[in-house]
Amino acid sequence: MMKTKKPKRAVIVSKSSLLEYEFEKLGKPFKSFDDQQLITQLGKKYSSAVDLKQRHDQQQQYIASISKELERHNIEYRVVKRRQYSDEFVDWGDLIISAGGDGTFLTAAKRVINSNKPVIEGFLCLTGKSRHPADEVIRQFLADAALPGFRWLWRQRIRVTFLNFGFENGVSPSPSSSSSIQQHENQINGVVKPSENDEHIHAAEDIAEEENADETNLENSRKTIFSSDDEDQEINTARDSNLITSRWLALNEVFIGESHAARVSYYDVQVDNGPMTKQKSSGMTICTGTGSSSWHFNINRMTEQTIEEVLSVIDKMGLKLDQVVDAEMIENICRKFNEKLRFGPELTTMAFSVRDPSRCKNAHLILDGSTSMPFNRGAEVLLEIHPEDALRTAVFSKEHRS
Repeated sequence: MMKTKKPKRAVIVSKSSLLEYEFEKLGKPFKSFDDQQLITQLGKKYSSAVDLKQRHDQQQQYIASISKELERHNIEYRVVKRRQYSDEFVDWGDLIISAGGDGTFLTAAKRVINSNKPVIEGFLCLTGKSRHPADEVIRQFLADAALPGFRWLWRQRIRVTFLNFGFENGVSPSPSSSSSIQQHENQINGVVKPSENDEHIHAAEDIAEEENADETNLENSRKTIFSSDDEDQEINTARDSNLITSRWLALNEVFIGESHAARVSYYDVQVDNGPMTKQKSSGMTICTGTGSSSWHFNINRMTEQTIEEVLSVIDKMGLKLDQVVDAEMIENICRKFNEKLRFGPELTTMAFSVRDPSRCKNAHLILDGSTSMPFNRGAEVLLEIHPEDALRTAVFSKEHRS
């Protein structure tokens, strides 16, 4: 097992609580919770203003717990909000810690462009639904040699390289936000990332924070921008073509297709230097093992009703099975098929899915449901997985969490 070199500097990437976001929208710094008029307004907008305050306090306690543990180990640290997170912080720190959910983790990881710098995943990722104490997670990470449950997880990422932009009239493509596109298509297709009710409020906090993102900071979007199904990320609109020609990485998936799901895309696909295959569809997704449980899974998964109907057709065709097919058998068939759709985040494998038929007139290439780049007639892109692009994360097995 690879021994962790004790970091000297750590960067804590924190989400803004929904309460902080509401104060920021009104131009008021969050200092106290004694503005009765604001409390009344929040009570009308959300189910409970008190609950927002409790969640804000929980986030602050979480940050304080991590900070205290780092201090105990004489590790210098900086706390930065997601909107202020930049390459400068990545260069400064030896360790990146995400203090939040999936969206915060993806934001923390987005600027780590190689496998040398470790990233500790957020409390919804690393510690699971058990809400393992944050200080204990840090303590375990720093003492990994004594913990048989510790291991490194190298999450593979898709490297996206534009070979030909295909843009018309000399206008270079510009990365932009695809949040509305993703939401619209998710609603149409019923593609929803599995989550528990408790995570939806954290998702709302991610959404709120990204809606308030600084749209003028082009440098902060230069290398890689990640998002997830649980956040509505507003991405900087850039007009510098160098932003497109640089290396892009996707942790979950790449979607290529029309902005509007009702339009058809015509494109050619080549896999592993094989023959070109013509496709006509509303787009395709290419995912990593990390992203295989999201869009890829929901697009391809089978339901028990579908399995039952297929078996009924087989029976009517005169093909007999050598055993009785009951509800339990159908459930097992469905479960085993769906399990095969998921694969490990460390595998250097990509899975692609062609979505339902619905012209590349206004098509885009979208990374992790967030960063959008025009992908129209003549555009050509290469998608690869390189081990050196993997994201280095820490994992503790449940049985070894005290």
